[in-house]
Amino acid sequence: QLVTELFATDHPVFRVEKRYLRSDGSTVWAAVTATVLPAGEGDSILGLALIEDITEERHVRDELTAANKRVEGAMGAKMRFLAQISHETRSPMNGVLGMLELLDASPLDSEQRDYFTSARQAATSLLGMLEEILDLTRLDQQRLALHPRLYSPVQLALDIASLYRVKAAAKAIDLRSSHSSL
Repeated sequence: QLVTELFATDHPVFRVEKRYLRSDGSTVWAAVTATVLPAGEGDSILGLALIEDITEERHVRDELTAANKRVEGAMGAKMRFLAQISHETRSPMNGVLGMLELLDASPLDSEQRDYFTSARQAATSLLGMLEEILDLTRLDQQRLALHPRLYSPVQLALDIASLYRVKAAAKAIDLRSSHSSL
């Protein structure tokens, strides 16, 4: 049938990969490549076929396909794990932020207010990281929608310095931040 099809069409080359069973029961893969050779007027149509053993090539290709499926499965499991962990951590972090808001309504001295401010910024920062992890999993699942927003680089630098101020003070480091407008 393949030979008839080859001679009946204008395709110059035909290639097919086929699996064959040897008499000992083992499998061999072969690539069969055929073409029609031009013949002069009145001459018989000639065909040429090449059979090539591609068993090893096919074995390597099958192993690569299987390995790729394993990697995709592992990446999917990793993304599901990250999504689950960040989702499960986000709820308690929202609870911490809620308690900090209650603390904000109570009378605090200057030192306590600094601790409160640092704690709120750290909790807000951690919640932001959790959201970014969720965004990463959404990106992997091609479900991410970008929401550009303006931010102040100066305020960002001040917030970062505030996060580390208490830790620096514990090591007797006076961490200060300042900025000047351009």
